[in-house]
Amino acid sequence: MKISKTIAAHIIIFSVGLLVALRAQAAPTTPTWTVETIIVNNQTGLGSFTAADGNAFSFTDTPSTPGLKVGYYNGNLGDNSQSAILTDIKNSNLFGLSPTKSLTGIGLGDISGSTATIISTAAYDYLAVHVGGGELLFNWSTPTKSNFVITSNGSGSGGGLSNYRSFVSAVPEPETYAMLLGGLGLIGVIVRRRKSL
Repeated sequence: MKISKTIAAHIIIFSVGLLVALRAQAAPTTPTWTVETIIVNNQTGLGSFTAADGNAFSFTDTPSTPGLKVGYYNGNLGDNSQSAILTDIKNSNLFGLSPTKSLTGIGLGDISGSTATIISTAAYDYLAVHVGGGELLFNWSTPTKSNFVITSNGSGSGGGLSNYRSFVSAVPEPETYAMLLGGLGLIGVIVRRRKSL
């Protein structure tokens, strides 16, 4: 049985269109984060902000650490495992983050209610806190070991706090610097030999 060229062309066009539609549907969407304006008194460590969706938050940072910024995602990220949150915040591209940025998990915990105290024995510079209506991402300009108290004031569509994940920017080990210097030295030797030839 012969299939006409027109029918074959229609089948191919339909198949390609179906494939494109299925791929577009399956493609994961990247959460859109917003940088929120926070009102901070760095002398006392008290701060507050109201997100674009009306959710209001306040916090106490003890001891006070200057250079605190906050980002907010208005939606549920779904998977709250440490690795999934790490991927989500790196993809936010906020505060120097990128998919290739090296971060190390420092702490995690489940919290509940409208107020939570996060105490860390190790310094961190990124803190993701899940709230019913979204995800908060705090960033300090230098790693901190502060006792951090966060309160969800519940004035918007959000709910209570449910978990946190803290991360620190990876600092290269001395061995990494030694390898870098060794590589630069080797390049210098090669360049010098080529000049002498």
